[in-house]
Amino acid sequence: MAKWVKLLKASKSGYYAYMENSERREQEKEAKKATIKKIFDDSGGTYGPGRICGELRKRGQKASYKKISGYMSEMGLSSIHNRHKSRSLTDSRKARGEGYPNLVRGQTFDKPHQAVCSDITYLKSDEGWLYLCTVKDIVSGEILGEAYSENMKKELVVQAFLNAQARCVLPEGTIFHVDRGSQV
Repeated sequence: MAKWVKLLKASKSGYYAYMENSERREQEKEAKKATIKKIFDDSGGTYGPGRICGELRKRGQKASYKKISGYMSEMGLSSIHNRHKSRSLTDSRKARGEGYPNLVRGQTFDKPHQAVCSDITYLKSDEGWLYLCTVKDIVSGEILGEAYSENMKKELVVQAFLNAQARCVLPEGTIFHVDRGSQV
């Protein structure tokens, strides 16, 4: 212990004072966490760290955003306002009939280019939406081809596939797996 005190340039009395107070600090931390939990529950799960800090300060307690945020994270508390649900911009469930079976389900692939998959990503910019279609090898995860467009039409998927075919010749029998969207 004496070696660490010298190394950290601390006094022995300071170290012992710190150790004496560690139990009290832990009790204060647990009491603060219990108060945070009560405020959070009373708000119906709507208060985040900022509003909880405000409530604690109204009650005359010290509260830093960083510390309260850390305590809430430790306790697994997150405001319902932080829970963003991702929403699909298209609904392709009924875009194709049942005549398009899933050729990939239940199969295992051990060599590249036996099956490739494709999907479209939506990129928002100041000028509107930009659509990126990629063709990816299922085994290696390598992006074989891509195409960009300002609209989401079948030509985007066709161009991405042609770009993949130009980059590396896909053998006959390669499965092209997509989500049965309306662009295919």
